[in-house]
Amino acid sequence: MEPRSQFIKKIVAGGIAASAFPHLILGKESVNAYNALIGNGSMGANQIPNFDEVTLALCRIISGNFDKSAPINNDHRVKALNMMVKMNAAACKSLMPEIPDLIQKAWSENMDKNGKSIYESTEDKIRNDIDIVTKCLIDQIHRFHKNDETIIRDLIVCIAKIEARPLHNGTVNSVVQVLNDQGKVITDRRFGWKRLMKYYDVDPPRQQTIKPESLQNRNKNPEFKTLAPPGANNWCGVFATWVWMKAGVDVYWGLGIGKVVGYRPVAGVPNKPAAKQPDPKTLNDGVIKVGDICQKQNSNSHLFIVTGVEKQGVKVTKVYTVDGNSDYKSVVQKVYNVSELGSFYSRSDFTMK
Repeated sequence: MEPRSQFIKKIVAGGIAASAFPHLILGKESVNAYNALIGNGSMGANQIPNFDEVTLALCRIISGNFDKSAPINNDHRVKALNMMVKMNAAACKSLMPEIPDLIQKAWSENMDKNGKSIYESTEDKIRNDIDIVTKCLIDQIHRFHKNDETIIRDLIVCIAKIEARPLHNGTVNSVVQVLNDQGKVITDRRFGWKRLMKYYDVDPPRQQTIKPESLQNRNKNPEFKTLAPPGANNWCGVFATWVWMKAGVDVYWGLGIGKVVGYRPVAGVPNKPAAKQPDPKTLNDGVIKVGDICQKQNSNSHLFIVTGVEKQGVKVTKVYTVDGNSDYKSVVQKVYNVSELGSFYSRSDFTMK
């Protein structure tokens, strides 16, 4: 085993601040922590500028304890370091199925036993750490795999599933009660109302002129926090397009026209735009794949992200989805028979940013 001084030199040489590993500086390092970073694969040249911040956010998500002053369990730190080794390499793609489950555990451990209430301050802390980790994952996927269509589709699924946590109600819903520091229900809050604003705000320059008035003046309009605010009742398409945009697809939701707006790529060049506005496909035009945006049959309003497909032979018979603005104005996972579907937007019909 290397002397500690050489180990710390490797950390510093990799651009990783030693402050991220206080147990090393204090001489309390374990063989497992050492092997997590060196024995199982050196970080090499670290390409994550906020490595410390992401690692600590991961530690809190893994532990379910979002008190920043609380000591970090070494087992949680080791798991976080192992994940960060992958995050800093092409293996970042292997984290996509794992992160939504970690986030589900964190939500569950901080809600009441029925999953129906949470303290507002805790909700904000969880969401902040989720955003730190998710942004890092997205950046690393784009760094290593931006032109890999299969991995980009998997990234879309991962982002959608993160938003569907906590399960059964999702990151925005009208079921979970928000509590103040005294444990009293805040009656004028919808769980996740700040998150809902982010779905609308992700691309302000292009959407600002067509936002509903209640969203334009959201800071002066407390109704946006309630269960059924005016102008924010129909946001399934806003949500689905937001997921695509977070994954790097160069699109936005046309508020007022009810369409995904973007450019068709030049054949063989995924990031070079050609003709504007690909139309949605019918089920006879192509095969639905994970990462596509689907629309229900005979419906001009409800859209959702496809996260899985079930086939008989080559024919899709069922799709698994994440839907925004679904049951109880929520983000939830659902299942549809293909007979319930109408048209769909194919991810590969649109350019990447």
